[in-house]
Amino acid sequence: MSSSLDRNSFSTTFSQAKVPPMRLGSGAASHLNDVIPAEHRVLLITGGSEEKPAPYLPYIFKSVDFTLWDVHKISVSGEPSPSQIDALCNEFKDAGIQHVVSVGGGSVIDTGKAVSAMLTQRRGVKNFLEGVGHDVYNGQKIHFVALPTTSGPGSECTKNAVLTEIGERGFKKSLRHDTLISDLVILDPNLMISCPSSVTAACGLDAFTQCMEPYLSPQASPFTDALALEGMRLIAGNLSKACNEASQDIECRSNLALGSFFSGVSLANAGLGIVHGLASPLGAHFRIPHGVVCGTLLATAAKINFNAMLKVSNRHPGILKMATIAHAILLENRPRHSATENIWAEALLEYLNVWTKNLSIPTLGQFGITEEHFDQIVEESNNRNNPVTLSKHEVRDLLYQRL
Repeated sequence: MSSSLDRNSFSTTFSQAKVPPMRLGSGAASHLNDVIPAEHRVLLITGGSEEKPAPYLPYIFKSVDFTLWDVHKISVSGEPSPSQIDALCNEFKDAGIQHVVSVGGGSVIDTGKAVSAMLTQRRGVKNFLEGVGHDVYNGQKIHFVALPTTSGPGSECTKNAVLTEIGERGFKKSLRHDTLISDLVILDPNLMISCPSSVTAACGLDAFTQCMEPYLSPQASPFTDALALEGMRLIAGNLSKACNEASQDIECRSNLALGSFFSGVSLANAGLGIVHGLASPLGAHFRIPHGVVCGTLLATAAKINFNAMLKVSNRHPGILKMATIAHAILLENRPRHSATENIWAEALLEYLNVWTKNLSIPTLGQFGITEEHFDQIVEESNNRNNPVTLSKHEVRDLLYQRL
């Protein structure tokens, strides 16, 4: 592909959000011992529950000397809601918490980010949510450290905490500020080897989507393109193995963790497309995990975007970038070297389709979603950073194909 096309496929004027300090490697969790001063008050948030503790807890308690600090420990499950955040802040508002540490998946990390922010405020979090409240969050927060246990959401790198209120009038909205980017991210693959294959698959496709959508975004930059393309290469080369024979492989899990980290940085700077534009209303009205939404929509959304871009031009920049992705990740069934960019892009579409099938990603219908719900979902969705504007009919078709 011509370098001139590559140079013109992203914005040449851009800004860059803060990238959090990060440590990656086997045993990296022990770095926490050196980060937090002795005798400080720490709120430790993990996944699981008292009845069913998270499987990574023995490792984190072996690696980190929590006797160094005055620790308050809580476990949370499910995507965080405004009422949950308010309840936690009320419980610990007088505890003098100096550090919030989240060890868990995206929901645990979002919980920690929101709590670290709201412990500094006097009003409930709903007042500060985009599209819900009317107050302006001032960015004050308590020092926050994230230790992800899944490779997918990338929330450890983003400047927002997503909160969900499920129901007919539900919403999935963000508390957002540049300061909400983690003060430190620790990526220890040992925390990820216990992640079930179904969760690994959904989170991995979520991370791939969070690389692909920023890469195709009109807001893409040389910075995000480099990270997103490498992130897709890392995820494509390791996800299937991590869901099968290499679930305990440290190098494989490390590569997925880094790919997920790149996805978080990419989305924080270049935005997301139609898949995530649908994830918000779907997650607000149905109990469907975010990773499953992204995983189940990814391949079909890519095909619908491809067809929509073809209507604009068979040399659409998005199609050329899809061809670049194919060059980066296709190890087998590659088109002949002289194939056109369109043929390479079509090879990528086939790869994503097979990938979704092989990873057994659930469909929307398995979560109670029917055609009767489409009008509301489509109306609440957005195309904001999609490479092409999709019609309501095209968005409906996307949902229909994944029922």
